[in-house]
Amino acid sequence: MRQTRWYNGAMAKTKTVLTARGGTVLQGREFYETVLRNIGEGVVVADKVMQALAVSDAACEAVGWSEQDLLGKGWLEHVQIEYEDGTPVPQADLAIARALSSGKKIRSQNYYYVRRDGSRFPVSVTATPLPNVDASGADDAARVIVVFSDITAQKEISHAKSEFIATASHQLRTPIASMNLQLEVFLRSARELKPEHREDLEEIYETQQALMNLVNRLLQTSRLELGRFAIAPEPTDLRGCIEEAFVRVSPLAEERHVKLTKRLEGKAVTVRVDRKLMEIILDNLLTNAIKYSPEKSGVVEINIEEANARQLRAGQRVPGEGVLISIRDNGMGIPEAEQQRVFRRLFRSSLAHQSDSGGSGLGLYMVRSILDYSGGNIWFLSKEGKGTTFVVWLPKEGMRTRMGNTEL
Repeated sequence: MRQTRWYNGAMAKTKTVLTARGGTVLQGREFYETVLRNIGEGVVVADKVMQALAVSDAACEAVGWSEQDLLGKGWLEHVQIEYEDGTPVPQADLAIARALSSGKKIRSQNYYYVRRDGSRFPVSVTATPLPNVDASGADDAARVIVVFSDITAQKEISHAKSEFIATASHQLRTPIASMNLQLEVFLRSARELKPEHREDLEEIYETQQALMNLVNRLLQTSRLELGRFAIAPEPTDLRGCIEEAFVRVSPLAEERHVKLTKRLEGKAVTVRVDRKLMEIILDNLLTNAIKYSPEKSGVVEINIEEANARQLRAGQRVPGEGVLISIRDNGMGIPEAEQQRVFRRLFRSSLAHQSDSGGSGLGLYMVRSILDYSGGNIWFLSKEGKGTTFVVWLPKEGMRTRMGNTEL
């Protein structure tokens, strides 16, 4: 059987490693079985067709199926995986599939596993491609190890926190907007102000604007985390979205003397997207590229193209047929040691802190969350001192429709 060949190969490798380190405490097979029996997380080893080759006791207990039920069977035959709103996760969007296609470790906290009794629970999932340990040495023995844990408690705490942030942000918007309006009126009407007084008021106004932007970001982030926002895709020529985004970010580019360039398809690139969400995605990525490019010598380029699963972009294989939007800059780059944290909430790299370029650390977190919810993907390639390329992939069927009671 397939799982027996893999198991024997894994045992031989484990035994060799343990012996090389000064003798075994347990023999390879016994060691491996002891780990799977006692590890506290759910662990599943699957092959490229997602058959379960090994499962931990914790994984069986979490989903309500026995080891006998799961081994040698398709993991998805027994365990349904959904988004928070109950929509089944397409196979191509699963962490396990993305890890196999990209050859990279994939993490997600957007899935819910459905137990045998029909109940479900939120999970934190890490899917990692495994090297070939098949005793036969077959080249096609692509496998992945999936580690998951129940994060119900964390979700409840996060939900309460997001509720508080949403309420506080909403309450703050009204007085801040009122103060901004009063300052605008005063600055337009007070012709007799001394220059130094006008400068003080303009500085206060700019600070108020920055505060309002931060409050809006916090409100958008909390709506993302609460999952209450709607996704309403409609057929859209993405070239038009990019042209509009260029208009919005041009003042910042001109201020920093950064050159904006674009390479767009000659024909329409029409995909079903939510235009408001595409604005958020493009504005965040372009603004970051401009802010972190060198003043007076910075160049930011955006490219759009149709894509298929055979292509490689920015060091990663494209997940499938669809559209790619690439945004490249020649800026400071992201230190390699910090790249795993790029899409985390409130993350700003050490180089960004040194540059004093501003920013809340929420933009890329929002972009990644939007794409996770809508069925897209984002990744990047960066080298310190050379620049960064972000790649957004949208499937050919476009963004996934999502019911909600609010917009971002």
